[in-house]
Amino acid sequence: MNITLIGASDMFARGFATWAVGAGHDVTIVGFNRGQAEELVKEIQSGRAAGPGDPLLDDMIFMAMPYKLRAGCTGLLRQAARRQDRS
Repeated sequence: MNITLIGASDMFARGFATWAVGAGHDVTIVGFNRGQAEELVKEIQSGRAAGPGDPLLDDMIFMAMPYKLRAGCTGLLRQAARRQDRS
């Protein structure tokens, strides 16, 4: 399964990404900037890095971030959905 993980800075993100890759899933990690996502991809030695401006094209999307940031993430998801509809 293709999985997008939004959030690349906490232990849940690292643990979930490591588990998903180990379970055979293809993982795209979205950070607040592409560099943050690239660091996690390098750490787990698998996956793809994406930034907040990239379309979200995977089958499932998980959010790994503090609850108080959910409103900003909802906006990110709306923008990504619009970009996906245009492509």
